[in-house]
Amino acid sequence: MSANKITLLKKASGKKIDIPIQGPEELDMTLLMWMRLKGLGIASSCDGAGVCRKCVINGEILSCQMKVRQWQGVIEVDYL
Repeated sequence: MSANKITLLKKASGKKIDIPIQGPEELDMTLLMWMRLKGLGIASSCDGAGVCRKCVINGEILSCQMKVRQWQGVIEVDYL
């Protein structure tokens, strides 16, 4: 993560986009909450409880369990 954006790779479409982080309150959101705020259709039937595993990014990371401030690198989502 740079100080003001996260890069998202939509693997299904092959598109890479930079998504701005707007304000310190976004840094404390989970990646799942933050991506939904940004209008991305991230799956999660457990609403962030960490049990359904539908919000997996980069093949193994639960986006509902990681804060925006902790993220480093490109977020890869297989189905976007």
